[in-house]
Amino acid sequence: MALTKKQISENYRNKHREKIRENARRNAAERYKDPEERRKMIEAVKRSYIKYRSQRLIQGKQRSKTIKIEVMTYYSKGVPMCECCEIKDIEFLSIDHVNNDGAEHRRKTGIKGGEDMYRWLRRNDYPLGFRVLCMNCQLATRLGICPHQKGKSL
Repeated sequence: MALTKKQISENYRNKHREKIRENARRNAAERYKDPEERRKMIEAVKRSYIKYRSQRLIQGKQRSKTIKIEVMTYYSKGVPMCECCEIKDIEFLSIDHVNNDGAEHRRKTGIKGGEDMYRWLRRNDYPLGFRVLCMNCQLATRLGICPHQKGKSL
């Protein structure tokens, strides 16, 4: 399957994120050496932020939902659903560490969860050791065994 221009661009940005940020910082520092120019630029950015804030919030929520669906689809091998009870409501689904080492993984990577986790999974080419569970099944497995699995084996 061929990648679209958007996917190629996103892959490049993900791989070279720090280099791109450093170049932007350097360019901004050179461009706005004059304090008055810098103040004007900061004011323009603030006005733009205020003007487009609601649109950016909506776009951010849509991006979060899109990446969540992408990750859930990958780990579900098709339709996003709980591996245990097969619930398909995306709002209830989450990523589970198969070996119950989520706290250790978050400490090592500095990931808090949610969209950060989904982005990390995508950036690292969907590593093994993760699965999709609904919140109920995930909590039940942390406390012992999920009620759906009594009498079954995973």
